[in-house]
Amino acid sequence: MLVNIWWPWPSIDSAAADFPAMPVSPLSTRSLFATALIALTLPLSAQKMATRTGEAPGPWILGTIGVGKGVDAKTPKATALKGIAIKIGDQGEAAIAYDLDLCRVVGVWTGKFTTPMNLMSRGDYPTALGDVSFTTGEGPGFIAGKAPQVWKDARPEPFGPLPPGQARFKGFFVNGRKTILKWNIGGIDVLEMPGYDEVMNGGAYFTRTFYVPPTKQPMQILVAGNPQADNPFDVPTHKRTEGAVEGLEDKERVMQSTPWVHGDHGEVMIWAAGDPDGSMWRKLNGQLALEVAPHARPATFQVAYWTAPARDPDGRGAPLFFHEPDINLPALLKGGPAHWPEPVVTEGDTATAKADSAYVVDTIKVPEPNPWNAPMFIGGFDFFPDGRAAVCTFHGDVFIVSGIDDTLGHVTWKRFASGLYHALGLKIVNGDIYVTCRDGLWHLRDLNGDGEADSYEAFNFDVKVTKSFHEFVFDLQTDPQGNFYFAKAGPVKNGGRGFDEVMAHHGSLMRVSPDGSKLDVVATGFRAPNGIGCGPHGELTTGDNEGTWTPVCRLNWIKPGGFYGVVPLAHRDPLPTDYDRPLCWMPKRVDNSSGGQVWVPDDNRWGPWRGQLLHTSYGTCSLFGVLREEVSGANVPSAISPRPATVMQGGVVRFPVNFQSGIMRARFNPKDGQLYVAGLRGWQTTAVKNGCFQRVRYQSAAPVRMPIGLHATKRGVRLDFACELDAASAADVQNWGVEVWNYIWSSAYGSPEISTMGAAVTPTEQGKDGAMQYTNQQMAQKKHDTLTVKSATVSADKKSVFLEIPEIKPVMQMAIKFGIRSADGGEIRSEVINTIHALAEK
Repeated sequence: MLVNIWWPWPSIDSAAADFPAMPVSPLSTRSLFATALIALTLPLSAQKMATRTGEAPGPWILGTIGVGKGVDAKTPKATALKGIAIKIGDQGEAAIAYDLDLCRVVGVWTGKFTTPMNLMSRGDYPTALGDVSFTTGEGPGFIAGKAPQVWKDARPEPFGPLPPGQARFKGFFVNGRKTILKWNIGGIDVLEMPGYDEVMNGGAYFTRTFYVPPTKQPMQILVAGNPQADNPFDVPTHKRTEGAVEGLEDKERVMQSTPWVHGDHGEVMIWAAGDPDGSMWRKLNGQLALEVAPHARPATFQVAYWTAPARDPDGRGAPLFFHEPDINLPALLKGGPAHWPEPVVTEGDTATAKADSAYVVDTIKVPEPNPWNAPMFIGGFDFFPDGRAAVCTFHGDVFIVSGIDDTLGHVTWKRFASGLYHALGLKIVNGDIYVTCRDGLWHLRDLNGDGEADSYEAFNFDVKVTKSFHEFVFDLQTDPQGNFYFAKAGPVKNGGRGFDEVMAHHGSLMRVSPDGSKLDVVATGFRAPNGIGCGPHGELTTGDNEGTWTPVCRLNWIKPGGFYGVVPLAHRDPLPTDYDRPLCWMPKRVDNSSGGQVWVPDDNRWGPWRGQLLHTSYGTCSLFGVLREEVSGANVPSAISPRPATVMQGGVVRFPVNFQSGIMRARFNPKDGQLYVAGLRGWQTTAVKNGCFQRVRYQSAAPVRMPIGLHATKRGVRLDFACELDAASAADVQNWGVEVWNYIWSSAYGSPEISTMGAAVTPTEQGKDGAMQYTNQQMAQKKHDTLTVKSATVSADKKSVFLEIPEIKPVMQMAIKFGIRSADGGEIRSEVINTIHALAEK
């Protein structure tokens, strides 16, 4: 049966009855929306969206999203630095992309989805693969209040969210194949659901369905860019009729105008349905906007886009409809059918107990392969109180892992969330999962108890993003007050030397308030701080990696307001000429790419390291105990004013364990008290696996033969051990060796190891960017100074050794090597790598 509706010319000034009726498909009326609602009740297996070869998997992807072709093939016509692309249509045959900073539609297309997210993303961000219908220009997607004279981006720089009080992205909800976005526009929460529908005559159209609560002021919605010049503007979208009009489901209104815009593949007709009386089309700065009139009741309405085919350039076959969409968006915010109901079970490997190994490594096998072809490059994890874990991956998945017991024989991985943008930190707070991604801090919630996230809340989206591939957001920790912490890397250029354009958040340690409402910067000057730590009393630490202005890897003990070395990322005026010292430096052979830190719980379940700090290495796939001491800061340079009274110094000692991948994250499981580590393989590392999840298990029956304390004085160094020592071997100075050297803090990449008594070395090679760099020959020269150990005195309890070193002085790097025996005859052959800022009297 065909239904007659009124053909809407660009402007209707006379009675609707003066124009001829045209037949269209009944799918363009209310039955279309009834069909959509019925689809919500179908199992997802009956609604499965196909993933085509070469496109990103999943129903959505968050990232820097490009749409359309720009001036050259490699540059998209429109880009969202913080974007989301969403598959729409019954089979995911179309897609829409949004800019989540500007709260605007970037563009829509049909056919293939986007290119996948690659691991390093060296500028190769997800880009629309299909046929683009239209894109929009730069500018806010919503404006609260009357139409401005100029529609412009009011941000001080083209990064980050709009100013407070304007439009803000608040997150999205998932209900089956429906994705509902939530915006806050001038204090009003607005819902939007994108869609794509086909009609019987072969046409198709995109839709944006809105739910707007009652409001006393108008609201502007950016609809599309590049409207035709002869469109009627500043006229109502609809007009009231006098009496019933045959063929109209809405007996009181007819369309007043349907604007057209120039699309990428033809002209695009746009119309509104169900919008409040008095709503108007506006043209602002070359953009088409819908002004939504004030209204006393909640309004659900729709904006539709139809690209006219070549056979119908005037759009007479457009599937027009006038009625209010028959869908309740708030009712969809409670969760829907599961996307990934089938878990994956793996069998782990537990290490064989060894009589002389106090710490052994068990392996929790990651689910590769898996039904979703999800790469398992693990970026973060945390534990629920019952011992289950939540694990996130670089490519944007979150899994719930259960069955973590003594045997690891039946470990279940349940996919909980997907599509996140470089998920490199995860924290569980009060049973809820929070994830740090490049675009911000997410709060993920399961609303209906099916084991999957239905609510993706943008808990804090204030962090700014540019196109630089290297500006990862690392780790996620909380302090006793409930504040969240993460670190953002600098915009390192391809190749590692120098930086791309710098903006306010690059190279910073950041804090988010417990309610997510505020983000502030704690410290600056970091290059690539791939991991942080937060202690039981709020102690903050970070790692950082060798490169420009970073001589070698450094372990930082953070002071608020501190500057940690990278001058272009200092974010202060004038630029600093000195920097806050690290707890210790680490030469490349020890740690060539640092990970995060973790504090051992204050109990005995993990041996003698209780209450101490541990450090991980991504580059060498290793674990270190941190030997720290607080000393006077009176003569230690600092960028903080006034200068801190004390500073932290110390060193690291490596645990005799190795891991499968680059270790970046470490947590203690509250159920078994053991250490778990995870990481990935993405850049330079000794890793043999793309990702790993492993346990470092303490065997109380085996002795711990390691140093656990360090103290530097004007006479020498005291090392404290976890076990009793063989007095004779420990007192033999021939069993000890001490070397020292310095580095050069400069704009060059890294530093050679230079003598503490020689002059600084000047870089002699000009890099591609014009900056001077050290040559390979200069970097290979290691000029260490050997210090004499005059005596070695063992303490009465045989657990400490004092090394008398007459030439000791503050130094950037000290290496203490030793080969001694424990009291039970076990060999202790190891090395302490440390830094000395100040020497105690005794």
